[in-house]
Formats: sequence, C-alpha cells, structure tokens
Amino acid sequence: MAAAIGWVASMAGLVLVTFVAFQWWGTGLLAAHSQARLRVQIARSMPVRGRPHERGPHQRGPAGSVPATAPVAATPAPGQPVATIDIPSIHLDMVVVQGVDASDLALGPGHYPGTPLPGEAGNVAIAGHRTTYLHPFYDLTAVRAGTQIVLTSDRGVFVYVAGPASVAPPSDVAVVGPDGADTLTLTTCNPRYSAATRLVLRASLVSSQLFIPPGAHSAPAARRPTPPPRTAPAPRSHDRVTTSPSPTLLAAVGWGAVLVGIVAIAWLWSRRAKKSGLVVLLAAVPAAAALFFFYAALSPLLPASY
Repeated sequence: MAAAIGWVASMAGLVLVTFVAFQWWGTGLLAAHSQARLRVQIARSMPVRGRPHERGPHQRGPAGSVPATAPVAATPAPGQPVATIDIPSIHLDMVVVQGVDASDLALGPGHYPGTPLPGEAGNVAIAGHRTTYLHPFYDLTAVRAGTQIVLTSDRGVFVYVAGPASVAPPSDVAVVGPDGADTLTLTTCNPRYSAATRLVLRASLVSSQLFIPPGAHSAPAARRPTPPPRTAPAPRSHDRVTTSPSPTLLAAVGWGAVLVGIVAIAWLWSRRAKKSGLVVLLAAVPAAAALFFFYAALSPLLPASY
C-alpha cells in the first residue's frame, strides 16, 4: 500500500513539473503550428501580383489631416485571421485572429469583437498573451512612445504610432471603447504571470495604404463613411461564459481518461512483468503523447493568471 501511495505521489509530482514545462514551451509549439497555418491562410487573401487588387495611394498628409481608413466590413468568424501585426522594435510579427476567448488567444493575438477591424475608423482593440502561447505581448512595456505598429489586412496597410503605456483594471471597458479618433489599443495581462491589472498601449493612425479592387476608387479621407456604433466589450481576454460543456473541456476529460488508463495498465503490467523498466519505457511514449494533448486541452480552461 505504501509503495502504491509513493508511486502515485511521484506521478503527481511529475505531472506538476511537466505542466509547468508545457506552459513555457508546449503552448509555444501549439501557437507556432497555428501561426504557420494562419500565415498561409491570410496570405491567400492578400493582394499580390496576379491578384485582383492593387495598392491605392499612400495617405499621409500635413499636421491635422486624416489618413484614409478602410470601409466597414463583415466581422470574420472566431479564430479566423483578420490581419498581421508587426512591431519591429520588439521583434513581433504575428497573425491576429478574431476573438479574445482563451481558445482564440491560443492561436495568436486576438481582435476584440465589437471594435473596428484593423484599418477601420475608430478604436481597433487587440489582446494577447504575455507569457504563454509564444507570448506576443511579453515585451509590450518596451514599446516606447513614437514606435511604429503596422497592421496589414486584405484591405490595406495601416501604420500606427504608439503613445505611452498605461495600466487599467480588468473591468475598465473604456480602454477598448470609442474615443473619437482612429486609434489602436493593445491589451495584455499585467504584471507578468498575473491578471491583476491590464497593460494598455494606445497608438494613433498616422498613415494608410488601401488595397483597391479593380474599377474602384479610394474615397477621400475627409469623406469616408462613419462606421456604425459598436458595443465595446469588457477587456477580460481570457474569460468565457458557457451553459454547456465546451469541446475543450470534453477533450480535457477524454485525454485525462486516456492518460489514467495508460498509467494504470503500465502499473499493473509492471507488477507482473520481470522487466518492469522495459514496461515503463514502452508506456512512456503513449503516456507522454496523451499528457501533451491533455495539457493542450486543459490550458485554455485555466483562469487568466499568466
């Protein structure tokens, strides 16, 4: 009995250690795989040579002028790519997806539903992880005022210039709400490894270059249509409200059951086998695979603390 308790305790300790390792490296592998797929997906929609789009005039005027913005478009489905974000000063170049649920942010930075899409008039809001899933906003505090942030979508290239960063409570809806200007707001957990507050970086649109379909003409900046009002969501990027078990929860339960089954079979087999070490080696590969997929399904269900 004592041996069994010691064996279970050892396994529990191993699971805890490997879970920490998964948060550091495993989530990055998952996000990198997703980003590679999203990069191919968004590249297909970008206007390139041979595609039926062309670049419009580069809109940048003297002080007081307003760069052109993209017309209001339909919102993509959750998890679908909406643009790329490029901040050279912190070596960030990733695909932004639609949505800020935990499952969306596991793919990359997420666009807040209810806010303008990249390049549209108003306050474009994007959230991102700070310490897991390739930690896109890990160095957001290193983005100095005046730094360029470039968003590129299938409708154009939009350059924003960062202002100073600030800190806000997670319940502060105003940070992603309209502010009467064409801006970009980036939010992430603060401080690192905690969701006690939100780090907020606001940037202003300074130039744009629209992709124009054949036969269409870019509207003058002063006459661009005003987008309809959108309801700004609260900046709680990891929370999800649901009334039924989510696919992620069911996957976590399923992979957990598979893992327990593999471990139980290996333990029983090792008690009867003459070479218990060989049993452990044979069970290690399927157990490690089941553990990895269990962690992958479990991580999005955890509270926002990293």
